[in-house]
Amino acid sequence: GTLRPELAAPGRRARCLLAGTHPKHALLCDGALQNFRALLTGELFEVLARESLLAASVTHEVAAGPPDLAMFRAGVACARERGAEAALFQVRARHLLLATAKEANTWFLSGVLVGGELSRLECEVVGATLALIGDPMRLTLYCAALEELGLAVRFGAPILIALNDAVVAGQEKLMRAHAHQLAA
Repeated sequence: GTLRPELAAPGRRARCLLAGTHPKHALLCDGALQNFRALLTGELFEVLARESLLAASVTHEVAAGPPDLAMFRAGVACARERGAEAALFQVRARHLLLATAKEANTWFLSGVLVGGELSRLECEVVGATLALIGDPMRLTLYCAALEELGLAVRFGAPILIALNDAVVAGQEKLMRAHAHQLAA
């Protein structure tokens, strides 16, 4: 009954990432949840882009358009090389010293934060299948980050699951599990 039954197969380890404002990372072993964490990646982006020193170096209007994958990947690479905290200051430095456009810097900031979020995967995904769940934009960004971090080559291409499909499958599972209560 799951959307991707191979992720819950006996002997299988799967690291499932739900990309969003508050991304969730879950590890399944033999179909059982082994660990789970939620992160503030998207919320950090919002706070930093609106309320911090970085706000003058980015713009929110760009987030609705197509991603600048080169700038996003540069942010991921910067987070890998410097650590996310040090890389964050590069958003401001790039704007002031290199005259990087606010639009490009917005994608750079996004890359820094996603790169920081995914940095722990290298030690956590060993021997596990990686599954990404999200809307098309987030799947594109997370795949680019995995490539930039070298994780796509090391662990193989992730299984991609559209957010809409995951929501429908979850609702169907809940409906089946509680069908007897609904009939009463």
